[in-house]
Amino acid sequence: MAAKKTVRWINLVNVLKGAPQGLATAAIRDRLNVIPGVVPVDLRTVQRDLNELDDSGLVALNHEEIDGREVWQMDPAFVGFTGDRVLSGTAALTLKMAIKHASVLLPHDARQYLLDQATRVERSLQFAGAGGQTPWSEKVRVLPSGYQLEEPEVDQMVIRAVYEALARGTKLQARYHRLAVTFPDELFEFSPLALVYRAPRMYLIVSTEAEQSPFVLALYRIRQVEGTDSPIERPDDFDLDRFIAEGHLDARQGAPIRLRLKCTRALADHWRTAALGTDQVISGPKNEPTIEATCQNTDALKSYLLGLGTQVEVLEPVDLRIWMTFEVNKLAHKYEQLFPEDPAP
Repeated sequence: MAAKKTVRWINLVNVLKGAPQGLATAAIRDRLNVIPGVVPVDLRTVQRDLNELDDSGLVALNHEEIDGREVWQMDPAFVGFTGDRVLSGTAALTLKMAIKHASVLLPHDARQYLLDQATRVERSLQFAGAGGQTPWSEKVRVLPSGYQLEEPEVDQMVIRAVYEALARGTKLQARYHRLAVTFPDELFEFSPLALVYRAPRMYLIVSTEAEQSPFVLALYRIRQVEGTDSPIERPDDFDLDRFIAEGHLDARQGAPIRLRLKCTRALADHWRTAALGTDQVISGPKNEPTIEATCQNTDALKSYLLGLGTQVEVLEPVDLRIWMTFEVNKLAHKYEQLFPEDPAP
């Protein structure tokens, strides 16, 4: 029975592919019944097959009532990876993962296209899992390092304008909300160069003049954005990967440092595959290893090391060790005040 239905569905798809303007259910039945070697089907079977095929999400279908007749067609707005309008399980899975993890960095029109397919993708994956298998999309997740924070809300008009300007290579005018300033935000013009997503925030790398160094804006703090027709001024030496590697997305504290620290064996094992720096060296006994690496001197590095608590002891540079000492003492003092010892009876 299942094999017969599969054949009917394949024939339905072929009939609809040959009628881009759509066909009424009766016309579909008539075309099916003249296919050589096909067992004739009645109108009720055709209607049931069309509804089941649409619910499966495997094929991009549209249907609407025109002059009292239900007209079916292949969805002209959907084109799969092969240029077809049939959504295979592999394509559905790829779209699902792209919607979940990659759409945030796609141009606005591509992102909207993905979101428009979300319902169809879910139907296709549910249909694929109807035999009892758990869909792949329910077996994998991407999580940020550390505690998972809620993403700040970003104005959709800002997102649209930023993506359009990046795609066109044109400047933007916007007001940027500065948290530590009390006077009104000023309107200024800038060249958007690149977009970076570091969960949970999105950052826009921009420049105001080609001769000056680019800087970073948090997307959620951009206000009243307007696109322009002026082409961007891109610094000749700007390289996105180098910009990130040099620590420009963090508050830098000067030149890179040579970090040397002791750590637990478990942490050293973790850093063997997720190194602190490209020139990392691990030495010493297994139970008390020493790590050396060249790192960008940033607030992010300090927060990271401080968050590791008793798993690490910073040895060098001395300035960083002194900073850690002061921070740990301040932390201990805060908790001492918060939970004072009980008075003697």
